[in-house]
Amino acid sequence: MEFRAKITREIGKGNLIAFADVNAGGVLNLRGVRLMQGDRGLFIGMPGTEWKDRFGETRYTDVFSPIGKQVYAEMLQSVRDAYLEYRATVQKTAQTEQDESSGHAPRDAPAEDDELPFFVREPDEGGQSMNF
Repeated sequence: MEFRAKITREIGKGNLIAFADVNAGGVLNLRGVRLMQGDRGLFIGMPGTEWKDRFGETRYTDVFSPIGKQVYAEMLQSVRDAYLEYRATVQKTAQTEQDESSGHAPRDAPAEDDELPFFVREPDEGGQSMNF
């Protein structure tokens, strides 16, 4: 089955990294899948519901769960890939905004003088210039 995931919200608190929506095979959309970091690496938590048992204790039940390790692994890989793509986009956007606010050309923009193989930045606070 083919999975396509989209990160809907980055959290970054505790072991919860982000929330994702996952499209399963073009026939089912799963909202609220959690990408989490555990002792043994990344894992996904399924959307769930909270309820009270007969003793008044709070319990949680997954609304959806993949059947089989292969399906779970494919879904995890899809969410992980979506998160890596999301982070790359966020970092690129932040860098672009920083470059625009500082008046510097974006790092991938061509140099004004074609003979310069790198960009030269203004000296930093310590008076040192950085070459790229």
